[in-house]
Amino acid sequence: MNLRKTSLTNEYGFTMAEVLISALIVVFVAISFLMWQKTTWTQTRLTNRQMLASQVIEKQIEARRTVISLNPVTNFNAFKTMPGKDTIITDSSTTIPIKVEWKIYDTIKAPNGDNVNNVVSVKLIASWGSGKVDSLKMWANISQNF
Repeated sequence: MNLRKTSLTNEYGFTMAEVLISALIVVFVAISFLMWQKTTWTQTRLTNRQMLASQVIEKQIEARRTVISLNPVTNFNAFKTMPGKDTIITDSSTTIPIKVEWKIYDTIKAPNGDNVNNVVSVKLIASWGSGKVDSLKMWANISQNF
C-alpha cells in the first residue's frame, strides 16, 4: 500500500476555529475596555463631587471667619452658641445641591492637656446623595483672633 502525501498549497482563507477564536479575543478586549471606561467615568464623577463639596465647605468656613473678624468678641461668642450647635446649610450654587452639616465642639485641648481659649473645633459633613460614598467629612478649628 502506497500512501501519497497530499499538498495543501491551494489553501485560502481561515478555518472556522480561527475565526471564532479571533472573534472571542476581540469581544473580550472590547468588554474589558468598556468596563474600564465605566469605572474611570464613575471615579471621575465621584472625585468631581468631592472637589465641589470641599469647595463648598471652604466657602462656608471662610464666610464664618469673615463675619467673626468684623467683631471678634461678639460674633465669635454668637458662633460658639449657635442654637443646638448643629446647623445644616444647603448650597445650591453648584451643579448638584450639597448639604453641609456643622457640629461645633467648644473645648479644644492643647498637647499638655490645657484648654485652648477662643478656639472651637468644627466637624463638617458635606453630602450630596444617599450613597455610602456621597459624603465628605472635614474638621476645622476656628479662632476668635486670626
